Amino acid sequence: MDTHRLLEMWDVHHRINLYLLDAIDPEFLKATSAPKGRTVWGLFAHIHNIRLLWLKQAVPEFLGALVKIDKVDPREKNVLRRSIEESGRAMRDFLAKATQPRVERLKALSRMLSPICAILFRMSSIIAGRQTVLTLKQARHPVEKKILFAMWGRGVR
Repeated sequence: MDTHRLLEMWDVHHRINLYLLDAIDPEFLKATSAPKGRTVWGLFAHIHNIRLLWLKQAVPEFLGALVKIDKVDPREKNVLRRSIEESGRAMRDFLAKATQPRVERLKALSRMLSPICAILFRMSSIIAGRQTVLTLKQARHPVEKKILFAMWGRGVR
């Protein structure tokens, strides 16, 4: 897999998630679409926590000081954003390392890189792109159309 293109895809994907998070008013992070459904906070925390799960399995040394986020106890929005940024950076480092041909420990994993990326991209796109937007809409705090268009506009993000 072409390292440059993979990292470019990751960067665009990661920026879109941060762009959506930045567009959400902090008071709406507690919004939920159903009484026992995940909050918007919980959805973004899930993205972060799944990244940590993959890192722990593949390259635990990349975890550093990263810790899971409680999905039900929202804190300050900047804590969530910083966590998403840091896990995104760690995932990017992992992807860069996994595409290098001489990394013995990651050789088996590098053969699975395409499926892993597909899972990561799909999972966080569904959570950020579909579930978060739908949750906010159902909670009567819809994401502005200009934000939605910018998220999916070619070459914008």
